[in-house]
Amino acid sequence: MERESKSILVVDDEVLILESIKSQLERLGNHQVTILLADSEEEAHEIIDGYHASGKSIDALISDFRLPQGSPDAIITHFKLCFATNAVYVLTGMPENHPDIQALQKRHSLKVIHKPWSPEELLSVLTL
Repeated sequence: MERESKSILVVDDEVLILESIKSQLERLGNHQVTILLADSEEEAHEIIDGYHASGKSIDALISDFRLPQGSPDAIITHFKLCFATNAVYVLTGMPENHPDIQALQKRHSLKVIHKPWSPEELLSVLTL
């Protein structure tokens, strides 16, 4: 039986970053991955709710740490309430030992992807 492709939600307010991550994940996953894009917290919640209501799963979340109008903490909490996965990644240009990053890591089991990211970091999202 063929397994459905993995679904990954990527949240960032910068469209170029969304498109770049989408392109790289699709290439790294040999196009066997569905990339969902949200450019705001509100849109992320809508996608999460839509998938959850339809019984579909989202396998991983990548969220920018700095959203101009939103909170990665709220998105992560909502995501984890809806889906049985700990595959959560925060995208940031800040060092991993930054107090805000460490506080978020204490609240949630998550990994950090640093800007600029490497293909290896994105590949880790596909091997959940």
